Amino acid sequence: MKLAIKMWTKLGQWKKIALIWEELNQWEKAGNCWQKDGNIERAANCWQKAQKWTEAQKCWEELGNWRELALSYEHEEKWISAAQTWLKITEMEKAALCYQKGNQWDLAESIWQELGYWGFVAIALQQQNKWEEAAQAWSKTNPNELQGLCYEQSEKWDQAEKAWLEAKNWYRSILACEKQGKWQEAAESWENLGEWQKAGEAWENINQLEKAALCFEEGELWHLAQKHWQTLQKSDRLAENLEKQEKWQESAQEWEKLQEWEKAGKAWQQIGEKEKAALCFENGELWHLAEDCWQELENWEKLEYVCKKQGSWQKAALDWLKVNQFEKAALCYEQCDNWQKAAQYWARAAQQNPSGVQNWEKSANAYEQLQQWEKAAENYLKAGNHEKAGFCYEKCKHWEKAEECWRKSWKWEKLALVCEHQQKWEEAGKAWFSIKEIEKAGFCYEKAENWQKAEDCWRQLSNWQRLAMVCENQQQWEEAAQLWQFLSEWQKAALACLKMDDLETAIKYYEKGGYTQEAEICRQKLNS
Repeated sequence: MKLAIKMWTKLGQWKKIALIWEELNQWEKAGNCWQKDGNIERAANCWQKAQKWTEAQKCWEELGNWRELALSYEHEEKWISAAQTWLKITEMEKAALCYQKGNQWDLAESIWQELGYWGFVAIALQQQNKWEEAAQAWSKTNPNELQGLCYEQSEKWDQAEKAWLEAKNWYRSILACEKQGKWQEAAESWENLGEWQKAGEAWENINQLEKAALCFEEGELWHLAQKHWQTLQKSDRLAENLEKQEKWQESAQEWEKLQEWEKAGKAWQQIGEKEKAALCFENGELWHLAEDCWQELENWEKLEYVCKKQGSWQKAALDWLKVNQFEKAALCYEQCDNWQKAAQYWARAAQQNPSGVQNWEKSANAYEQLQQWEKAAENYLKAGNHEKAGFCYEKCKHWEKAEECWRKSWKWEKLALVCEHQQKWEEAGKAWFSIKEIEKAGFCYEKAENWQKAEDCWRQLSNWQRLAMVCENQQQWEEAAQLWQFLSEWQKAALACLKMDDLETAIKYYEKGGYTQEAEICRQKLNS
């Protein structure tokens, strides 16, 4: 063993040395080696086994593993530090209990109050000799909550569970469930509450690792899920998990094992490993993706190879690119439906020859084939084609830019519609009015609460009902009453008269409409 340790030390193979020290239960030495190897989690676990809490705590803090850090503080009975750490991951109950153990009753009280656990609030107040406030807190508790607290103290967990269920305190009922070893029931209950870490930990207790991993992922606790996918050898789930953590190298290697070449290649691209990405794309016969990589690397031999694999048009395009004939290259790419490359090289051709604005239009058309609407719109604008740009901006729901395009191309109907999408009612009204769509303009002006313009629209259309309503909005009660009377809307006519305190005319209209009770009430007011 000693010879092996010396040899690995000279070679700087700290992982191998750490494994030897672990076999010998030399946890402190193992921790040192894991730390030198950069495996902070393994180091922390070894420090804890050696009861070197300070060293372990530094590791957990570096990893941001607040749960393990809090538990480490609890082992040392550093209750205040433990409570503060639990609060970082919103473990409110655990924080409050630690504050209690650290005799910080005021801090515990504030947490129990936030959680609405009045029995605990009362106990914390009693510890601070706040007897009157404690009495008020006890008055807010119900018998079931008091029962639950008492059963917990006597460790009668089945009875405590029933009491907390009666008190509708789901959190404590699940904790009581866990105390009885009813892990499946507890896990399912935590899931229902959306407490994914607790659910995962409950599943772990009965070795349901897949369910645990799924819960951890639901809570975006990717590092916790990762361990289980590794244990279960679920390479596809592990690869996806590693991507979520942006561990691109490990992810790429997992995808390679699964021969998922496109995913592997894209993972390598994330860390700039273009050659590895290209080789993966080649393995998957994704020649156009491999082409992009070899082109960036300026590896012309490999580029020619992948172009040949894609057919004669692709090879012809490459030959034209070698002599900077971008326009001809773009035509070749169109022939083999490589719209991404076609769009790219039509744009290059337009930059090469600023007078050839038609190349911007061709680039835009290629982007349309790819449904990349915003890029298509931008290139149509460079070609001066505001109408086509407007259509593209609409397809990507970029209403403000579409509005600019329709305004510049004098397409008033399209302008009105995009203004409506943005709830720019005044602007929409103006656009509709300019093309004699008076009714649509009227409704837009109403939504903009521009009653005067709406009134003009309804007068032009002789729409007396809408005009009457607009008059009411402008408090033009006399004209509103006349219009309602003309439409035989007697109740509305009467109400308009009442707004002018014209009781006599209101009575007349109510009577014409057969509203005898309302007419009688008005008559009594008139005679009083």
